[in-house]
Amino acid sequence: MLDYREPELGAIFRIHDTFSQAFFEQSKNEDLIHVLWNRSDQTHRFYVDDQLHCLEPNQICTLTYLNTVRTQGQMPLPFFSVSFNRSFYCILDHDDEVSCNGILFFGAQEFPLVNIPTEEKSSFELLHQVWLEESKERDSIQGEMLRSLLKRYIIKVTRLARIQLMRNVERKEQSDLIRRFNVLVDQYFREKRQVGDYAELLHKSAKTLSNYFRLHYHKSPLEVIQDRQLLEAKRLLLHSELSVKEVAWQIGLEDAGSLHRLFKHRELQSPKQFRELAKSGKIATTSGNVAVKQAVA
Repeated sequence: MLDYREPELGAIFRIHDTFSQAFFEQSKNEDLIHVLWNRSDQTHRFYVDDQLHCLEPNQICTLTYLNTVRTQGQMPLPFFSVSFNRSFYCILDHDDEVSCNGILFFGAQEFPLVNIPTEEKSSFELLHQVWLEESKERDSIQGEMLRSLLKRYIIKVTRLARIQLMRNVERKEQSDLIRRFNVLVDQYFREKRQVGDYAELLHKSAKTLSNYFRLHYHKSPLEVIQDRQLLEAKRLLLHSELSVKEVAWQIGLEDAGSLHRLFKHRELQSPKQFRELAKSGKIATTSGNVAVKQAVA
């Protein structure tokens, strides 16, 4: 639908009515991040980081170039996709404007699924219509218009995510501590593995941080740290030839035994078992159950 570029800046912005594995693989080379909206009336399944996810009608999810994606067959999925790189709009540099990191993108500790409520659907459809109209324009101010629309879109999705993905959060300030913690974990999980390390960076006590998470989040701070370590370990086990010991070193653990204990505690299996299940055509979920890959064979 639209492939907008600013060659002098290296900026890329795209909108499409479909999303495919081939498009995502190409986009990784361009460091694109994506907002996907299932505008169809059917549920569609696909794998993100070898975990099976379902995107329901009028659900939105996000992906970055750090993810891996596999889809069913060769047919593209009917997802409205908005894709852009840092040179077009840097969500890290503009975090004070959109406040999405740690919720939707970098630092989000699990795959974000955001529902568009019935009362919000017309607003999102109107924005979609504006995207379509703007895709037909070709003038010197198109880039700024696209950035304005993108900013509005991200803010709308982030507002919903705060309500749906966090507990008892009524004000932006209440979610900011969790966001900042998640972003810090994403940056430092290889070096800092204790809640106290992050509490110090946030100028809080470890007890205060843990109490806050108990009130407003469905995971403890330690679980967030461990989940980020596990995610990186899984990516390396699935997509590299590194040994278990080398994977442990890559994520900042002292030895293979530390990684083994983490997997057994959180995944109910060893790193070796996880890798073997993946290679045999089965992927272990976080509950220790098994999801067969045949859904996307």
